[in-house]
Amino acid sequence: GTPVLGQQAQINAETFSQLELGYALPTGCGPFSPDGNLMSVSGDGLYDLTSGRRRFPTQDPDGFYASFSPDGRLMATIADGLYDTNTGEKLLGFSGHPGFFSPDGTFLAVNEEGLYDVASRALIFRITQFGLYPNPIFSPDGTLLAAARDGVYDLITMQKLYTTEGFNIAFSPDSLWLLTDDGVYDAHTGELRVPITCNLCLATVSQSGTYLAIDGDGVYKLPEFARLFDLDPEYEANNHPPVFSPDETLLVSDAVYRIPTGEYVAAASVQGEFNTDGSRFAAYWDYLFNTDTWETIIPLERYAYFALGGDVLAVGWDAVYNAATGEKYTSIASGYTRFNDPQTRITVENHWISGRYTHETTDFCLVYGLPGTDWPYRSGLVHVDDSVNLRSAPNPNSPIVTTTARTDLPVFAVSPDGAWLKVAEETWVANWVVEVISLPPDLPVEDSFPTSQSTLP
Repeated sequence: GTPVLGQQAQINAETFSQLELGYALPTGCGPFSPDGNLMSVSGDGLYDLTSGRRRFPTQDPDGFYASFSPDGRLMATIADGLYDTNTGEKLLGFSGHPGFFSPDGTFLAVNEEGLYDVASRALIFRITQFGLYPNPIFSPDGTLLAAARDGVYDLITMQKLYTTEGFNIAFSPDSLWLLTDDGVYDAHTGELRVPITCNLCLATVSQSGTYLAIDGDGVYKLPEFARLFDLDPEYEANNHPPVFSPDETLLVSDAVYRIPTGEYVAAASVQGEFNTDGSRFAAYWDYLFNTDTWETIIPLERYAYFALGGDVLAVGWDAVYNAATGEKYTSIASGYTRFNDPQTRITVENHWISGRYTHETTDFCLVYGLPGTDWPYRSGLVHVDDSVNLRSAPNPNSPIVTTTARTDLPVFAVSPDGAWLKVAEETWVANWVVEVISLPPDLPVEDSFPTSQSTLP
């Protein structure tokens, strides 16, 4: 049956151990839709995670870079274009560049093409200076569009307000300031307020809009730009902006400082992030810190990020940890793991976790969820050995071997003779290598199963 999502427990530090493998999808995991029900799978298509079925195929080899409209009704991919996620209808074609929706979904900015009106699909104006520069960005309030090495546009008048010279661009959370690698500007007038002169130094504004920090320069009080204290002019941030704690009492730059006094607190790498309540700081390729004492909890040898309200820390190509204790939950996949968390452009709304597994030249997307009233998500369920011998329908003689922490696979369909069980789109397992837990008689029958049996497991 279909899962009753509202009856599922939320994934957190307490329920993490209950996760079960839901799907094994071909190629790499892409982003989730805002409601968490859909996932774009690289080079394959759009999947409905409540049923495990592919809604429609896409040709985009870079599905990881797909983006969804805020209401989830549209999906923009790099190679294909703009799709209706309900019908699969292609609404607009792109020339191989990513598209980004405005906060309210009214506009779509496409790299190296320009700004489109989503409702009419009409091109409003072109922007010619994207190229190898960072992608266009919308201001948080949706009134401005900025393009690196091009300019800032008013989305009410559709007029270009001023040109920009910087390569790295970002808006402040309150949309008042434009931050580039050559200075901080008034976002609406283009007036330069503070120049940035050091190489590879960036600026950041605190979430409330109260403070501005510039690596290699100093910290300022906004909006008057009153200088509070200096930062080390010799520090090389390498294009990583300073980081404020959620309560804006700490700043991590060339070191950890108290705001607004500038008191030195501890040594730490700016390449990192705070969890939601500010009690932990993950310094990439360094350590997970307790921010009360700045004592180290666990070493971090990779890029890491907090998820699920800061309860857990996912470390790329490593594992998932309890952020409070440093306890290792599980190596969900042998590759990079991603959570449904707003901080990573996905959502916790419907409680999914995806992990990318790479075997030789094959990428495999493993999707995990919490058992609910109607788990598994399609009725059928089989038990397999830790080494799962899966076969792709187009290439039945080339097994895809993936090792997972769980050994139960959902079954979405059976072959007409019952010899093959479908465990993902175009991915099947022979029924004699599994232990059947549940195979209801009303499972769909499909004939896209492997036809060659010369190398059956």
